[in-house]
Amino acid sequence: MKIFIDFDGTLIDSRTRIYGLFKKISGTNLTFDQYWELKRNQVSNSDILIKYCDYTDVKLQKFNDEWFPLIEHDDWLIFDEPLPGITDFLKKLSYDNTLILVTARQRIDKVFDQIVRFGWQDLFQDILVTQQEKEKEALISSKYDCLSTDYIIGDSGKDILAGKALGLKTIAVLSGSRNKLQLSKYNPDFIVDSIVDFNF
Repeated sequence: MKIFIDFDGTLIDSRTRIYGLFKKISGTNLTFDQYWELKRNQVSNSDILIKYCDYTDVKLQKFNDEWFPLIEHDDWLIFDEPLPGITDFLKKLSYDNTLILVTARQRIDKVFDQIVRFGWQDLFQDILVTQQEKEKEALISSKYDCLSTDYIIGDSGKDILAGKALGLKTIAVLSGSRNKLQLSKYNPDFIVDSIVDFNF
């Protein structure tokens, strides 16, 4: 069985990195919890900046010009850590299944660096990185024939929609950037608090 697994919010906790960089660039007074409550309710960075930081279009462009080069910089990636129980869960899952990491990150090299840092380099048969150039659905279908017995696991609506388009079973996790109400709108086959809570 093939299991396609998202990275940020599904396997790793990247909240400190994302909030830290957001706060540094924007100078926001929003706390960590306030920021992530907005994100879990599917409020974009742009909408947060406009509503809570009085950003203009010019300031938004400046924010994005700073954000994208830095969000996957080593100085910030060091804050990422595996979610609780993930390493042991992946080891167990990899015994009888084919694990394929699928992420919308920009830089392939930085994904590999983190995989090695977490000791996961032998657990995935393949690592697919969209590089912000392809959708996950297109990237997966270009390399794999998907079966109805295969799964995709992710923390976003895009992950669920990609899985449905590919005919996969879909698992939404609440460990990332969306709450249960938001993820339910995409009708995943399963919703769990964490990937470790699902019994394959």
